Amino acid sequence: MNSTLMHLEKFSLKMGHLLNSGIPLLSTLDILAAEEQIPQFAEGIRNIQSLIKNGKRLSQAMEEYPNFFSKSYIGMIRASESQGTLDIMLPKIAEGLRSGLIALPAGESSDSSQKQANDADVDPVEVVKLFNTIMSEAFESKASDVHIVPTVSGLEVHFRIDGTLKLHQSLEKQWRRPLIARIKFMCDGNLGEERLPQDRRMQIDHNGKHFDIRVGFLPSVTGEKVTLRVFSKDEITLDPKDLFQDPKDIEVFSRLTSLPYGIVVVSGPTGCGKTTTAYSALNAIVKNDKVAIATAEDPVEYIIDGTTQIQVRPEIGLDFPTAIASIMRNDPDVVYIGEIRDDKTMALAVKVAVTGHLVFATLHSLDTVDVIRRLLSSNVPAHLIASSLAGIITQRLVRKVCPKCIKPLKTPLKSKELELLEIDKNLEKTLVEGTGCEYCNQTGYRGRIAIFEIYTPSKDFKDIVLAQDMKQITSFLENEKFRRIRQSALDLVISGKTTLIEAARILAKD
Repeated sequence: MNSTLMHLEKFSLKMGHLLNSGIPLLSTLDILAAEEQIPQFAEGIRNIQSLIKNGKRLSQAMEEYPNFFSKSYIGMIRASESQGTLDIMLPKIAEGLRSGLIALPAGESSDSSQKQANDADVDPVEVVKLFNTIMSEAFESKASDVHIVPTVSGLEVHFRIDGTLKLHQSLEKQWRRPLIARIKFMCDGNLGEERLPQDRRMQIDHNGKHFDIRVGFLPSVTGEKVTLRVFSKDEITLDPKDLFQDPKDIEVFSRLTSLPYGIVVVSGPTGCGKTTTAYSALNAIVKNDKVAIATAEDPVEYIIDGTTQIQVRPEIGLDFPTAIASIMRNDPDVVYIGEIRDDKTMALAVKVAVTGHLVFATLHSLDTVDVIRRLLSSNVPAHLIASSLAGIITQRLVRKVCPKCIKPLKTPLKSKELELLEIDKNLEKTLVEGTGCEYCNQTGYRGRIAIFEIYTPSKDFKDIVLAQDMKQITSFLENEKFRRIRQSALDLVISGKTTLIEAARILAKD
């Protein structure tokens, strides 16, 4: 390894350790200068100390010594100064030097830094500005996800807005590694690891709002792809009156949250709002009852006061079954399981319910019938399923018509759209569409709203479950009287909150 690289790495680590210990910057420089073995470098540190005493910042003083500190090194120091995270950033800078993501001083090079010279030449301050701009625009656009995708010729940034992924901007190849390195710095990722996936988190404040960002790094043949999932508690409502559009749904949901025991399964595809619905239930229980609530989640997306929330960490042995077993030894009344991913977790969820606890759990499934199928195929005894199942909530998200460009429907409808929702042609005159405007980015839609199907098993249904015949169960459910998700979608169409085309698009996926 290059001697300059080793020296700078050691210097950065030592400086970060001293600052983190609470030693002031000037005193830290005193210690570093006294311990320095290279006379020229020791003299440089003392001169930097003198410049700081005369009013310069550390990064400004370092600029006087380009033979010691590279442009990219100083840029990272400047960025951490502005954020007040110098003590935290210095060890990461050392890691960046070691991995070649931060250049060495002029005239010096290591194998990795020489290989990545083009990337290192990008001004780190500009990289910080680029990332901040991308995230600011994502927040303003109300994007739920940001995808940073490496291509053969460069880098693409995509925003997922209202469920639809759209290209936001394209960048030149030189930005690829510096931008991804910046994100790793922000979320405490491993800078030197590019071969394995990484999952991290970060927090960003923007215009008075607090955003939690879930970050995933995925290696590909063209480089690392980064996905940033955006969560904001300020943007989420947990009031059932805001989630459910039909008063009967609110009534049924309220009954489920008041049950003394049983399992309520919240189902639907990825990104349909299952967690928000489950949190709404927990929030309602916290407000109405003095009960002990514990959760096992991966990840914990929002903090709910009055509950004990456990972040599952399989890498240290804290998986869902272990977390649930620990919860049960701590006398809970209500248990929330963030996601049922395997048969063992499914069996435990049912066991917790039949032993006198109210359980809410999310499950990736298509509809009510699919939930029953999953339960029966999990090796859980049918009689336990029949006695524990209290309710199944199935949901989807549909885009809302843009309030700025909403107009009476003029676009001719296709017969399949009318048939899918079983809509009467006489209702066509009441339908609306969005014509597209600047507010909705010319899409005609702004925001999303949930459609629901809530089924509470009857005694006859529980008897049929014991037979474990899916054909019989499916036939029975087809004749049961409960509000279907199709009716929920149709009500939104008729009320002018969404379009027939959008509702048909979502339901056609089932």
